[in-house]
Order: sequence, then structure tokens, then C-alpha cells
Amino acid sequence: MDYELDEDNPGWVKGWAVLRNATWDLAGFFPTEDQARAYLEDKGPAYEVRFGSKRLATDDFMGG
Repeated sequence: MDYELDEDNPGWVKGWAVLRNATWDLAGFFPTEDQARAYLEDKGPAYEVRFGSKRLATDDFMGG
């Protein structure tokens, strides 16, 4: 998968996260919104899709 580099944050890439806030879980991170939404269908109502940046090789995520 090819991700866009986050030019403002070295070591981070931009993409679409499938995550849960209450008891943090970054379940998946995808280069396209369509991929993230397809994965979301398997995760349930506690999860959502957000665009943002992920630090490589971690579950650190920042976004809106």
C-alpha cells in the first residue's frame, strides 16, 4: 500500500484510520477512504473512520 508522506511530521504518513476512542484501538489504517469504510463494516458501531496521520510502526494517530 502506498501512503502519502506527512511532510509536516517526519516519520508519519497520511491516510484513513478505523478507530475507537473509548479504550483506544487503532484497528486499521488505509491509504483510501473506501478501504477504511469497507473494513469499518466488520468492526461495529463503536468504531469510526477518520482522516489523519499515523506514525510509522506504531499505533500513534492524529487527525480529525
